[in-house]
Amino acid sequence: MARRGAALAADPWVRRTTEPGSMIDAFLEHATGLEARALEILRRPETYPGLPALQRSDVVLRLTRFEGLGRYLVWVVAARANVYLVRRVIWDRPTDHRPGAIAPTTFGSDADAPAELLERHLAALRSIALPPFIPCDTVGIDGVNFGVEYGNYMRSAGLYWGSSVPEDWRLLGDWFSGCVETLEAVLPAHVGEHGKHGA
Repeated sequence: MARRGAALAADPWVRRTTEPGSMIDAFLEHATGLEARALEILRRPETYPGLPALQRSDVVLRLTRFEGLGRYLVWVVAARANVYLVRRVIWDRPTDHRPGAIAPTTFGSDADAPAELLERHLAALRSIALPPFIPCDTVGIDGVNFGVEYGNYMRSAGLYWGSSVPEDWRLLGDWFSGCVETLEAVLPAHVGEHGKHGA
């Protein structure tokens, strides 16, 4: 495998959409200053500074995990000939709560993963049957927020939840955890903007 360097409350709130990036768009509606700049970076991991640009049309999977007052993470999987490229972008939000922070502290990393490794997860995702339209709370809570987006501009879907996964989506929540574990196993230590290495 080639490697390149370049976190709950009780009641869930649930969003769903067919437009990629909508969870981040929702956060952007209320963000200002440094937070808005960080979310814009997370919204476009395909063009993360210091890493090769990806074609958005090649991205088949996008996962998000925003850890309340902790880190915000986005993983994307892009299809290649015989491999998949995996990219992770992190906003170190706790670091940016320090006085005097003027730019978001972000890190990114890439890794090639064998097609068969990712195909197992994609096939498992496609096999999940669940009711997409379930009751959702209208008030957000400051917990962990998750998102799964699959497909491309021709056909795509996204499901999002906050805090604990809705019972009807339990299989999706379990799939999310397993897929992230696989992606993290192939990814190297990250590299920050302008080639700075992160811990």
